Amino acid sequence: MHPKVSVIIPTYNRESYLYLAIKSVLDQTFEDFEIIVVDDASTGSIREVINNFNDDRIRYIRHKQNKGGSAARNTGIVRSKGEFIAFLDDDDLWIPEKLEKQLELINRKPEISIVYSGVKVINKSGRIIGSRIPFARVRGNILPYILKKNYIGGCSMVLLRKECFNRVGLFDENLPASQDYDMWIRLAKQFQFDYVGEPLVLYRVHQKRITANPCLKLRAQELIFKKFSTHLNARINRREILGYWHYGIGKSYCQCGDMWRGRKEFVKAITKDPCSLLYFVRLFASFFGLTAHNALDRIIRSKLLASSVYVHYYYL
Repeated sequence: MHPKVSVIIPTYNRESYLYLAIKSVLDQTFEDFEIIVVDDASTGSIREVINNFNDDRIRYIRHKQNKGGSAARNTGIVRSKGEFIAFLDDDDLWIPEKLEKQLELINRKPEISIVYSGVKVINKSGRIIGSRIPFARVRGNILPYILKKNYIGGCSMVLLRKECFNRVGLFDENLPASQDYDMWIRLAKQFQFDYVGEPLVLYRVHQKRITANPCLKLRAQELIFKKFSTHLNARINRREILGYWHYGIGKSYCQCGDMWRGRKEFVKAITKDPCSLLYFVRLFASFFGLTAHNALDRIIRSKLLASSVYVHYYYL
């Protein structure tokens, strides 16, 4: 018989984190699942980590060449047997009730195809440093919201019906980052979302995450902006949306050290949406170089963490 849920864990050279990730799935209160670990041509001992678990629900697939996280997720999707798909990044963790609570919601609401959740944010050693609870309005038809910001977060927060991929396709392997955000936009064009309003995932922040590389993020932002430009311009609140996109791209340019291009994007953001004080503050800080820009980032993040609310990197 096929399992109810296929849990896909892409991994690459993170043996120490991977063990904990797999264990967090095996500790789930809902037990009708398979775990597909897709090793993206690691140079380390991923297979030895798998061998530590004596559980026939774990399947191991290895790429002969490194192809990236999206390709690993796509391999898992193609090889999966479950009615539902859940993703877990190899450096994240689930709380024990994650699958049970998301399945209860999606089974109770057949019109819903994708369920996400809140997160607790942990540092590399596992200490909780913040949290994020979903915004109440971002459910049902979320396209008007997701076109502006990634309200969903990363792949680890999501459970969805496998049949969704038959309609929207697999993850875009050409994007260097933000493949999850691209997927949420594509799904939102055709399906309804809902969420469990509590943290069900421990999202680990560390410097080796792709999201910590501003230049990869910048390239992805520009590609996604171009990819969905027609939809962005078609929204009633397009000036607000376009302003925020130019602001985000400008911030990434500054983080990559290109303050001149960053300023150009901030000016575009202000032109589109002159009511946002943050755009003016970023523009002002850009004239004082990367040090001032990074100092502003630290101030914003410290204020958010002090209030125990973590906001996904797209929000800042």
